[in-house]
Amino acid sequence: MSKFLERTVARVLAATLVAVVAGAGAAPVSLITNGDFETGTYAGWTTSATAPSLYNVGGIYGTKTAGFGAGGFYNQFLSQVIGTRIGSTYMLSFDYGWFAGCNCGDGAQSLQVDINGIAFATIVDNTPSYSTVTSMRNFSYSFVASSTATTLAFRDRTTSGASSDGLFDNVVVTGDRPLPEPGSLALAGLALAGLAWSRRKAV
Repeated sequence: MSKFLERTVARVLAATLVAVVAGAGAAPVSLITNGDFETGTYAGWTTSATAPSLYNVGGIYGTKTAGFGAGGFYNQFLSQVIGTRIGSTYMLSFDYGWFAGCNCGDGAQSLQVDINGIAFATIVDNTPSYSTVTSMRNFSYSFVASSTATTLAFRDRTTSGASSDGLFDNVVVTGDRPLPEPGSLALAGLALAGLAWSRRKAV
């Protein structure tokens, strides 16, 4: 192998190793896809047969917010599967509130959070906001992953409420990202071996 080709292979392998290591130590980012619904779709999410509405709300919540219960549909849900590490702790946060189209004295909105099919938390919001959504509140929870794939589901548990809907936005999950795939680890090992070989040839 020519010296030029040796140097080129070594550089490529070194760049690969840097990319793998940098990815492992990158700053935490949300594991949720499209958690703010700003795509204007439910890309990344699984929805109930009748999907929650997407409202154009504006203001501090961006341009899109999921709305449970529009049109009198109840038991709607959104769910998403994220990769997790068994035994690691994760932080879940989201905004939830109540929008009422009129001051009709409708009942409270209710949301249930499920983790891997088990009820984890239930929120009851008794503070309707008429004509504005700025009354949404932030809720945060921690949970420990019991599998390498964790399913988070958010279910509307409101059973009445004409002219009022539950608002849901800004879903974020942070914590340890899944362990690198075996292929990535093998590539990193190959990069190390290539660097060692290159150094030895250069001596």
